[in-house]
Amino acid sequence: MRRLPSGASRLSPKGDVLPASRGRQLITVDPVIYPRHFNDEVSPRDVGAKLLKRNLSDLAAMGGRPTAAVRLLLRELTAVILEANHDEILLRTSGYPPSVQHRIAGSAGHLSNRAAADLLVEALHPGLGTVVLAHLSERCNSEELARTTVETALRRKGFKGGVHAARQDDPVGPFRLERCDGAQMTFAI
Repeated sequence: MRRLPSGASRLSPKGDVLPASRGRQLITVDPVIYPRHFNDEVSPRDVGAKLLKRNLSDLAAMGGRPTAAVRLLLRELTAVILEANHDEILLRTSGYPPSVQHRIAGSAGHLSNRAAADLLVEALHPGLGTVVLAHLSERCNSEELARTTVETALRRKGFKGGVHAARQDDPVGPFRLERCDGAQMTFAI
């Protein structure tokens, strides 16, 4: 393996290189393993979607509290996949030891439904059309609770798009991505 230039970090085997940011950098390599996470009946597309969903939600989870840069980036998106890991009351009554509860709810832990709703309300703009809530705790959350918490907060601010909750182990979508302001969508990869 060759050394990267100072101030750079490799993102993929194809050679994507970005300048290193200040502070902590987040990397995730959460695999999906045959036959534990999928079997022969699951299409390669669904395996890839699951892998992407797991790793993106892990990145969101590792950040815990979004930075100003994350908030700024969210303001231009047509669709957002964001962690809504737990309901704060269900976490407190979950039976988890206090140390685990503190880790989950702490500044380097997971986003609660309320924190996800607050972030999305802050980033709300007329073009946002689709929100997908991911990395929901099976023990401290439910699809309905996460969706209701986030959707209620967004609707109060005039959001007209769709809010969806992704299950831990099932593919989600497909979604029709539409801007709610009538503008044509553009994609950058």
